[in-house]
Amino acid sequence: MVRAGQPVSFRPANGVYSSAESSRSGVTSSAVFPHAFPAVLRVTTRTGDRLEARVEVNRGGPGNPLSDEELATKFHLNATRTLPEARATELATRTLTLPEATSLTPLTTLLPPGDGR
Repeated sequence: MVRAGQPVSFRPANGVYSSAESSRSGVTSSAVFPHAFPAVLRVTTRTGDRLEARVEVNRGGPGNPLSDEELATKFHLNATRTLPEARATELATRTLTLPEATSLTPLTTLLPPGDGR
């Protein structure tokens, strides 16, 4: 677990950031947490240049919502972790019809059985 102010070092796999010698990221305290997850990435390149990027409002939150396409992709990637592809696609389709639905049964029949929790 990363704690506030604790740096985390990593080297990107496959040279994705080939100009970066090393990178550090860390968690800082924030008045908006847990409603938003701001982040800072600081990179020192091999030439010694220091770069910094800040994200104050995370993707998918009310201040920076996902597009319909991004939301569908996120849903699909998560659903296919436990459901077969065709079932996940049908679940997404039925979810989009919820505003007109008269029953949840067609939707819930696609869900895997619960574990009793």
